[in-house]
Amino acid sequence: MRKTDAEVSGVVVQIYESGSLIQRSYIFAGMLALIAVLILVWLDFGNIKDALLSLLPVVVGFALTFGIMKLWGMMINPANIVVLPLMFGIGIDSGVHIIYRWRMDQTGRPPGLTQGTGKGIVIVNLATLLGFGGMMLARHRGMQSLGFVLTLGMAMTLLACLTVMPAWLSLRRVLPKTSQAGNMAGGA
Repeated sequence: MRKTDAEVSGVVVQIYESGSLIQRSYIFAGMLALIAVLILVWLDFGNIKDALLSLLPVVVGFALTFGIMKLWGMMINPANIVVLPLMFGIGIDSGVHIIYRWRMDQTGRPPGLTQGTGKGIVIVNLATLLGFGGMMLARHRGMQSLGFVLTLGMAMTLLACLTVMPAWLSLRRVLPKTSQAGNMAGGA
């Protein structure tokens, strides 16, 4: 609108400008959350390779979520953009558990999901999905949108945890090892 008339003003312009500011702010907050989470996990694991690997389910989950949203004609809006920082903080949890389990036993099949770890990841994520899914029943369309995108995002992150992450760790196990000492830094 301002490109057409630099002097345009009013409620419509204020709403548009506020919405744009909110979206930019959440994208910025999402990037800060990603950096903060990555630094925290890097400090915990003691190496950047495992820290980045623990983010794999989140990255794949984001790609799948936004791909599905695009296919269904859904848009990011001020109500559901809050998903960005939430998915980074919540979504990395399962990746961290898988890496810790994998560090303890790199012979399990699939890696990182032996014994109770995989079952625990599934139960915790399903409980989270149910909680976020409840928001889809709200009468407020913004709350419905937020609930849907969070539920979809966490489901895609769980799917990546159970498929992509074990496959990647299997490849890592069979590829030539360059430095086992570096991979085990930080203990398990």
